[in-house]
Amino acid sequence: MATIDNSGKLAYMYDDATDTWHVVAGTANTAISYNWTGTNDFSGPVTVEDVFVSKAGLNNFQTTAIRDAVITSPANGTVCFVRQDNVGNPLNQIQYFNNGSWRTARDNHSFIVKSTNYNVSSEDAGKTILMSESTANTVTAPSDPTSNFTPGQSVKFVQYGAGKTSVASEYGVIINSKDTFRSISKRYGLIELIYVSENNWLLVGDLAE
Repeated sequence: MATIDNSGKLAYMYDDATDTWHVVAGTANTAISYNWTGTNDFSGPVTVEDVFVSKAGLNNFQTTAIRDAVITSPANGTVCFVRQDNVGNPLNQIQYFNNGSWRTARDNHSFIVKSTNYNVSSEDAGKTILMSESTANTVTAPSDPTSNFTPGQSVKFVQYGAGKTSVASEYGVIINSKDTFRSISKRYGLIELIYVSENNWLLVGDLAE
């Protein structure tokens, strides 16, 4: 019965014009690191989904223990996908290394402090804005096509100061909320403004009139 040799051998093609042999096939040595040293051109754009589906460019580990055994000295910004914890419980998490520990992609709030009325921007998506004004203040949901939000993206707001925080909208924008409430009920309350579709937002959380 024939056996399989996983070490592989290189195959070459001869170019008579330049009297040169060119490598056309072979195997990669997975035990060493590879560094790109030149400019690389691609035939089309590559999306994050493409990378994840092909598992290209993303360290993929069965458990956290295997992750730590392979990546012994991770640098800040190292990214991996871990399928289980060390006792077999499913995780299926994208993780990144930051200042001495592995973090999950959504384990913390990204805070922005504002001390005046504020117009929401697509750059705020996924962030928590602390409204620290001592007097009444307003955050405004933008209209399309200038908003550049994608359906499902959202921004959170906390009434961090004593001033009551309310939500308004630009012309033509609909904000749906429970009982049409548009304000944070009390200091340190939290609300979330969610982009649903064109000029259509959903407001949820600790709301009052």
